Parts: sequence; structure tokens; C-alpha cells
Amino acid sequence: MDSSQSFVLESRRQLIRFIALMVAGVGALVMMIMLVLIIVIPNNASLIIYPLLLGIGVIGGFITLSLLPRIALAYAMLPLVLSLIAAAVAGGMIFRETVLIAASFLTVIALLVSLGQQRMIALPIGTLTVLIGVALAAMVPQTTLASDPHSLGSALPFVSMAGIGTVIAVSWLIALRLIKISDQAVVLANQRAQEAVHAHAEAEARANELVEQNEAQQRLIELVASLEMPAVSLADGVILMPLIGHIDTRRSQSLTTHLLEVVHTNRVHLVVIDVSGVAILDTGVVQSLMRTINAVKLLGARVLISGIQVSMATTMVQLGMGFEGIEVVRTPQEALVHLV
Repeated sequence: MDSSQSFVLESRRQLIRFIALMVAGVGALVMMIMLVLIIVIPNNASLIIYPLLLGIGVIGGFITLSLLPRIALAYAMLPLVLSLIAAAVAGGMIFRETVLIAASFLTVIALLVSLGQQRMIALPIGTLTVLIGVALAAMVPQTTLASDPHSLGSALPFVSMAGIGTVIAVSWLIALRLIKISDQAVVLANQRAQEAVHAHAEAEARANELVEQNEAQQRLIELVASLEMPAVSLADGVILMPLIGHIDTRRSQSLTTHLLEVVHTNRVHLVVIDVSGVAILDTGVVQSLMRTINAVKLLGARVLISGIQVSMATTMVQLGMGFEGIEVVRTPQEALVHLV
């Protein structure tokens, strides 16, 4: 049994406990009042019977209160239900003038039975309650008003039987239907809660998957960046940085960061940047390379540029730019010879 169903069951148990407590408490209070009336109004046998009838309901209420914590709800409320039925039947049979009150009181019993959640118990007791109500209604005393042409006369018991039976049956069926609807609502709410938990778990799993994919993608980007700008060691403290392809803003930033890290980590004193593989050597590329070279110089390393092709040199002359203050060699091998 899940938490929502347990909550509904406990709520019904609390309601039946309240009803039993009210029946027992109010019944005991009325019994005391009746005992006072017996003392005040002597020689009235009817007043002696009433406390006895009330005592039946009080006893049933206390028994139900004692059973509620220990047994199933449907069985715990049986003493209260049966005692109320017995009190209503005895009261209606003894005091004929209150038979309609006793029959109407059976409606409360029908509502109480519907709370038990046991169809095998609720159905026979509910049916019995309806039949007892009809039987009590048949005992209604006939009164005839001579001046009233619309008096029911002999038809009064049958009309009372139909009315009382209908009221009790309809009340019982409505209570059963409302309880069934509440149970269905609880089941539906529980399903929605489980669906929400499942959806949350799926969303969390998807989020974790996306995080893992992003981390893998970031590692791949870092790997590609390191592969597209490798730092090749030519000698102790001497590295070659060959550049291939197009140098855009992202690659320029990556080049600066990667080269500075290599120079600092490996205590490099000479860096040879080979641009023979660069697709286009325009103003933007030259400026980005100059920023990188100046940053490397700040770390105390010397920088040589190699691999400038004829087309590159022509373009740089036409654009009026160059690597001012930077040593330029034709190949990385010449840079080593020049170093020696």
C-alpha cells in the first residue's frame, strides 16, 4: 500500500473514531440528562427505557473505539453500526410516534457503512439498513384529519415506506459513489506522482548524459587543438611550432595560450614558428602572430619565423606589413644552423 492510500485509510479511520466518540460521548451525556428527568418526573416508565436504548449506542461506540487501532476498519466499526441499528429498531418499535425519526437515523448508519472499504460487509449491512428503514416506516401511526380532503389515510404507511427506503438507499449509493471517486482520485494522483518521478529521473539522466557529452566534446576540442598546433622539440630548449591551414580568432587565441604554456613548462629559449602551411597570410594573421611573438618574448624566449613563401612575401609587401624586429629564416633547418 502506497503513502496516498495509507493517508486515505487513516483519514477514514480518524473519521470513524470521531463518529464513535461523538456517539459515545453524546449518548452518555443524554443518559445523564434522562436520569435527572427520571428523578424530577417520577412515575414515567418511558423515561427509564430511553437511557437503556442510549446505552446500547454508547457501548457500541466504546467497543469500536477500542477495536480501531487493532483490526481492519470494516470490522472495527461493526459494533457501532449494529448497536445503532438495534437502538433505532427498539426505539421505533417501543415509541411508535418516533418511528420516522428512528428510520431517518438509519441514513447515518448507511453512510457509516460505506466508509469500511469492504464490499462483502457493506453490501449486506447496507441492504439490511434499507429493509429495516422500510419496515419501520410501515409502522407509522395513521392519523386522519376529518377536515383535510388530501389526507393519505390508509396509504400513509406505504408512502412512508417508499420515502424512507428511497432516502436511505440514495444516501447509501451516493456515499459509495463519492468514496469510489475519492479512491480513483487517489490512484490517479499516485500515478501522476509516479509519472512525475519517472520523468524527473529521465530528465536527470538526460542531463547527466548531456554533461558527459559536453565533457567528451571539450576533451575532443582540446585534443584537436593540440594536434593542429603541435610543439615539436628540436633540441634542448628549442621547439618548432608549425602552423597549418587558416588562422582565425579562435586558433590565434589557442596558439597563444598553448605556446605560452609550452614555453613556460619546458623552459624554452628558442621558438621557431613555421608558416609555410598557412593558407592566407594577411594583415589579421600577421597581427595575431605579432601578439603571440611579443607574449613569448615576455617569457624570455627568442622567436624565429620560417617558411614564408614567395606569394606570402609579395602579399605582405603590397599590404605594407611585415614582421618588424623578428628574425626570419627560410626553413626550420636553417634556423638550427643559424642558432649554431
